[in-house]
Amino acid sequence: FQVTVRLPGENRPPSVTDTPDSRNFVVGGTFYIQPWRYFEDPDDDYDDLTFSRTSSDETIMALGDLSPTGVFQIFAKSDGEATITVTATDPAGLSASVSVVYTVGNNPPRLYDGDLTMGWPSGIPVVSSPGEVDTLIARRIFEDDDWGDELSYAVSVSDDDVVEASIRWSALYASYIHVKGLSAGTATITATATDLGGLEFEHEIPVTVSSNRPPAVETEFAYSVDLTEGDTLEFILSGYFDDPDGDDLTYSAASMVQVNHQVSADTLWLTYNEPGIALVSVTATDPGGREVDQSFFVLVKPASSNSQSSLPIEDAQSPSPAERVAVALAWSPPHQPLRTLRLSPRTWPRPALAPPGRPQPHSTQGQ
Repeated sequence: FQVTVRLPGENRPPSVTDTPDSRNFVVGGTFYIQPWRYFEDPDDDYDDLTFSRTSSDETIMALGDLSPTGVFQIFAKSDGEATITVTATDPAGLSASVSVVYTVGNNPPRLYDGDLTMGWPSGIPVVSSPGEVDTLIARRIFEDDDWGDELSYAVSVSDDDVVEASIRWSALYASYIHVKGLSAGTATITATATDLGGLEFEHEIPVTVSSNRPPAVETEFAYSVDLTEGDTLEFILSGYFDDPDGDDLTYSAASMVQVNHQVSADTLWLTYNEPGIALVSVTATDPGGREVDQSFFVLVKPASSNSQSSLPIEDAQSPSPAERVAVALAWSPPHQPLRTLRLSPRTWPRPALAPPGRPQPHSTQGQ
C-alpha cells in the first residue's frame, strides 16, 4: 500500500469537479460560462482562485471579457468547432483546467422529445366536438437543439369544414395552435416549425370531431379539505360533474400519496392513514372516452391534532394556482372550521361532501 504524507501548510492544486455540457450553436448564439461551477480548492482558498480562458479558434467561437467573478461570455461567429479551455489558478500558482468542444452550425428543428399525448392543456391526437376549443403549445410539439436559434410556426388544415386552426401567442403559452371543432368528421392539421436559418420540420396532427361532447365541471371542489388521519371522506361526484349530452359518467380518482380509496357509482371514499398533504385528482369519463378532471388538496392531520381550521367544503370559488399552493402548504389556513372528525373505537364518522344544494347524508360503519 501507499501512504501520502503532506507537510503542514503544503499547498495542493485546485481540482476539476464537473465538465461543461457540450452545446450546438447557430451563428450569433451566445452563452455565459461560470467557471466556479467546475472547480474546487482542497486548501479552502477557493475565493482566491483566479480564472482564465482560451478558445482554439476565435473566428468560430470568440471570447468576451472576464467579469470580476470570472464569468465570461462566448459568441458563435462562424460554422465549425472550437475548444474552450478554462483554467483555475490558486495564489501559489498551481492550476487545473477543463475543456469543452462547442459546435457552430445550423440543425433543423425536430419533434419534441416527450409524450405528445400528455400535452398541456391539450394532447395529441385531438378529439373534439363542434364549438370545442383545444390549445396545443408549440414548444410541446417542436424543439431545436441549436443554442440561440428561434422557431416560427405555421399551420394548414386538410378540411376546413371540419376544423379550424391558427397560430396564436399568449404570455402563458408563448406560441400555440388554437384548434376549434366545426362539424363531425376527421381532418389533419399540418404544423410547421421553421428556424432562423430557414430549416423546417413538419408534423401532422390528426383531429377527430364528433357529436359527443366531453363532460364538464358543474361545481368545483373546495381547494383545501382538512382530515384527521384514519377518518374517511365521502364525495357525491354526480354533483361535481355533468355531461352536456346526458351520458352516464364513470369516475376514477388518484392521489400523489398512498391512500385507500374506493369509487362506487357516483360516490368516492378517501381514507388517509398518515399525516401529510395530498393532492387528489378526480376524473369523470363518458361512454365515448371523453373526460374532464379536477383536483383538490387534502390536509391530513394527526389524530391527536387540535387544529380544526378548514375552508368550507361548499365554497366553490376558483382560486389562482398560487393561492392553491399557499393553502396546501399552510398547516392551519385562516378559515372557519367545517367539522371535526374523530376516530372512535367502534365507528368511523363519514360526512358526505356534497355540492351546494345537494343532500348531505351521514352514515357510520362499525368495526
